[in-house]
Amino acid sequence: MQQVVNYSTRAVRLIVVFFTPKLFVSHARERKEKNCLNCGAEVQGRYCHICGQENIETKETIWDLLTHFVYDITHFDGKFFTTLRYLIFRPGFLSQEYWRGRRASYLHPVRLYVFSSALFFFIVLALGPGKEVPVSSAELSALQQARAELNDEIAATADSILKAHRTDSLLKIEEKIKKVKADNAIVFTKTKSKEEDISEMRRWPLFMGKDFPTSIEQYDVAQKKLEPAKRDNRIVHYAKVRIIKINLKYQYRIAEFIERFIEKFMHSLPLMMLTAMPFIAVLLRLFYWRQKQYMYVNHGILTIHVFVAIYTFLLLLYGFGQLANFSHWTVFSWISWLLLITMFYYIYKSLRNFYHQKRGVTIFKFLTLGFLISILLVFLSIVFVLNSLLNV
Repeated sequence: MQQVVNYSTRAVRLIVVFFTPKLFVSHARERKEKNCLNCGAEVQGRYCHICGQENIETKETIWDLLTHFVYDITHFDGKFFTTLRYLIFRPGFLSQEYWRGRRASYLHPVRLYVFSSALFFFIVLALGPGKEVPVSSAELSALQQARAELNDEIAATADSILKAHRTDSLLKIEEKIKKVKADNAIVFTKTKSKEEDISEMRRWPLFMGKDFPTSIEQYDVAQKKLEPAKRDNRIVHYAKVRIIKINLKYQYRIAEFIERFIEKFMHSLPLMMLTAMPFIAVLLRLFYWRQKQYMYVNHGILTIHVFVAIYTFLLLLYGFGQLANFSHWTVFSWISWLLLITMFYYIYKSLRNFYHQKRGVTIFKFLTLGFLISILLVFLSIVFVLNSLLNV
């Protein structure tokens, strides 16, 4: 009976810990000794003031381990959702709290950004539009040949039927079958000449003209024949060598190259957005240079919080967009438009609540910053497109 009571008590404790994690600093038993097992310092209280380790018993049961696991999960979730709630519904509030030094109750901005960015780009890259699998010319030829053979079998069967039962409608079918046979004969008997192959190669986006070298050796020989002053500089030399390698790697398979390029660029988007953030913080520093109480780090923290909120809004937009495509309900499309408008309003409110300037001044700075940030993102997109193009 006593054992049943003990198990019931433990179950109640686990439920209480699960639903009210903030009421419990720790569930483990504190050691009677006051020396820290990690650094050896004298412990004043439950935690060591030198290294921060909790002064608890080292022997743990399976129940203690399970309780500790549940506590850590609920503690993180509680902290995360508290941070997310303030982030979404009170624009600029978390940035102000960080500036005032109130940081222990919320997730650190960098950790918050890493988590939200990883989640956002994972969903975008993993659940985005389906990829087309590239098919080689040999595989495509085999598929077309199989289709032609199947058409021939169908035509032969139809011929036998037509010989037995000739009607006006079947005569029309016979004419169509003959046309299918003729088309297949043209498709599979016609071969491309060497001139046609070269002409197709000239249409390759990176071929860059008839005189462009087709190998690195040919390019090096052509460069050595020129005077030193007329030779390509390092940047042009690097770009041309990369283009030659791409041509040789993909053998003028344009569809495969485009797919790999898009994949490379999409996977570089997290780095591009991370690169843009310090520049956006610089712009905020320039626009609010009169507010001396804010250092560059404070502008950076606001930028991080706004980016996390934008990722959240974009995830919601993606979700409602998928619901609209799946259900064809107009209400989801309206919700998506409302979320898009709310996202831009959120950015404006973040600036107004954090910097406490008048509405008209904030609107002007919001629009000007939006224009400059758009230029910045276009410039970074060009840079990362070129990088993906040359390293695909």
